[in-house]
Amino acid sequence: MESTAYLPRRGGFFSAIVSLDVEGLRFCSLMAAIAVYALRGSPTPDNPGWPEIMTGLLLLAAVGIKGGVRALTISSSAPMNLWQIGGKLFLLYGLSVPLIVGAMAGHGTGQMLRDLLPFAFFLMPVFLAQNFERRPEYGRYLLFIAIVLGFIFALRALLPFYPFSFLNVGIFPISDELFYFANAPTVFLAALMLLGLSGKTIMEATGAKDIIRATILFGLSLLPLLAMAASEQRAGVGACVLYAAMLTLLALWRSPARAARLLIAILLVVSAAFPVFMDAAEILGRKTSMVGLNMRDQEARAVWDAVSGTGNPAHILFGLGWGGGFHSPAVGGVYVNFTHSLLTSMLLKTGLVGVFLVCTYLAGLLNLLTGLLFRQPLVAMALLAPFLVDIFLYASFKSLDFGLVLLLIPVYRIYINSQKP
Repeated sequence: MESTAYLPRRGGFFSAIVSLDVEGLRFCSLMAAIAVYALRGSPTPDNPGWPEIMTGLLLLAAVGIKGGVRALTISSSAPMNLWQIGGKLFLLYGLSVPLIVGAMAGHGTGQMLRDLLPFAFFLMPVFLAQNFERRPEYGRYLLFIAIVLGFIFALRALLPFYPFSFLNVGIFPISDELFYFANAPTVFLAALMLLGLSGKTIMEATGAKDIIRATILFGLSLLPLLAMAASEQRAGVGACVLYAAMLTLLALWRSPARAARLLIAILLVVSAAFPVFMDAAEILGRKTSMVGLNMRDQEARAVWDAVSGTGNPAHILFGLGWGGGFHSPAVGGVYVNFTHSLLTSMLLKTGLVGVFLVCTYLAGLLNLLTGLLFRQPLVAMALLAPFLVDIFLYASFKSLDFGLVLLLIPVYRIYINSQKP
């Protein structure tokens, strides 16, 4: 499919969304929520304010009463995919068992709420994916919006650094709070998609305009890449290199003649920026030698000790409930209510039952990605990287961004299935 399959068609964006039907209004609410989040919100707000309230209200409007009821309903008359079954069961489970366990354990309302919000974001496909079935073209626009969100977060992550600091004047909110913008999964997604689109545009170039377009796309990809490198995200930067290599090998296999252009472009970039790449590799290598895997294995063992060492077998099955915490070796043994892996976090708070339901849900989404891989490898691999990294390595699975990445999997699959072969 041509490169424009990944981005909105010229002139078609507003004509597609400005409609008075329910799907159009819900999609406008979703876009508005993402816009507020991108410009004024943050992935990890310590002190939620009006941007978070506005984002939440707009997301509720995007779901609607009917969407909420539909998410909580399991009907035998309508066939469901594995991710829908696992997601709906986990939604029902998460709104009952961990809530009751957390309340009985006396966990604070604020701590429980800080778990429930990421829980809702994690299940965004369950709430919103069906909104796209009647308007599958919205899948293209949602991907574009997610890339823009990631780009804006990358820019906000780089604001303290010259030459981006001049944008601090009145454009974005200034605070001493740690926002962790560079850790957002959409920043990762933006870097991958812009890199992939740049390479694809070079391969399909028919004139100078295409070369200029590819150069601009590559230049834009450097911003999220720089944000990730500045925050020393080894997994993210490494995945970007692997993504570029895999797409290049795929291009060589499909069209060696066209792929020659891509190889020339890569050699020019590497030769021009070789010192920069070596400096980045040295910094990331130094971090690896100092911290290794950031004690993820010790953290997993500590979580297991927390749920199994209470003497109550129910905690192994059902966890410590929303708001539950443990003494984490990853932060010097301090008592915290988060982990750096989705699976260990679910084990801590929802037990083995919750982990089983989460794995069912994620396996269903992974199955959709596998099917998409053969039809749209550029998009599929760009979604797969943050999907895997944020499940196993980073705590950014708690963000709205991760929910958007998960939502894009069934939504873009709906869009691709709606296209003529």
